[in-house]
Amino acid sequence: EETEPTDRNYWEKKSSVLKYVDAIFKDVSQYAPGFELKYNKFYVGLAKNGTASNFIYFRPKKKFIYILAKCPETPERSELLDNSDLEWIYGSRSRAYRIKINKLEDYKNNKELIESFIRDAMEHRNIEI
Repeated sequence: EETEPTDRNYWEKKSSVLKYVDAIFKDVSQYAPGFELKYNKFYVGLAKNGTASNFIYFRPKKKFIYILAKCPETPERSELLDNSDLEWIYGSRSRAYRIKINKLEDYKNNKELIESFIRDAMEHRNIEI
């Protein structure tokens, strides 16, 4: 039984918006140096020194991506997202905010907000900024 390797090529065949992941990850690298993208079968996560550290991870789809930030749900965080133009949901099983990025402008227009969720997820996982 042959299985397709799960690498960047695998995701490029599945999704036309991997460039969104690249753009967001480039910004994350500014305040979380040393991390690299780790391509898994169901998501694109992060790793540092070869060890997975998925305080955030991405679920690329054909025409959009989800950013998942693993931090506790709070009324304050939820209100910030409610007041934005982003589609989102809090996954109680994943314990992560799932934010939908339909086009790169969604990220650019809400960059500070999304970065605050990424930093909250880092803090929750005790990752130094």
